[in-house]
Amino acid sequence: MTKPWVVIPEVISSPASLIELHTKELLDKSAHASPGETRIVDGRQLLDEAVENAVADAFKRAADITGIEYSTIERISILRYRRGGEYSWHADNELVEGRERKLSMVISLNTGYEGGGTEFMWPRPGCSEIVKLPAGDAVVFPSFLYHRGRVTISGERWIIVAWADGVPFR
Repeated sequence: MTKPWVVIPEVISSPASLIELHTKELLDKSAHASPGETRIVDGRQLLDEAVENAVADAFKRAADITGIEYSTIERISILRYRRGGEYSWHADNELVEGRERKLSMVISLNTGYEGGGTEFMWPRPGCSEIVKLPAGDAVVFPSFLYHRGRVTISGERWIIVAWADGVPFR
């Protein structure tokens, strides 16, 4: 059975420099979760032309492989999961103004942590598979696929997330 996600190697060539550049902005942010919240993570929008170009290229490569068509790329964010950070089960396929998220992307920026990784609910409910990537690699998947960011046990996990949208699936 073919997996519904695609791993794209070496999307970001110098992931450590992105972490260094954005640590200061996230240093004082606290990640808190209230009852019912699903996410414990620090994040901010990432405005970087080189990253935008790399993300666009990776989405194009993934679309060529999966056959999923999209028209625009949404905002790109950089996220930091500290010890205890997680994002519970969810899907990304929001429908806004007649447009739907079609593809989701997670790019790993480091490997110096325990735990973490992206876990996909696949091939059926009750089963799952964990994907942990080398720094710089991306996993791209249909936005309707249930997934979660697993708990970071120690260290910090840094990732970039992005979405490509288009007309809704039929």
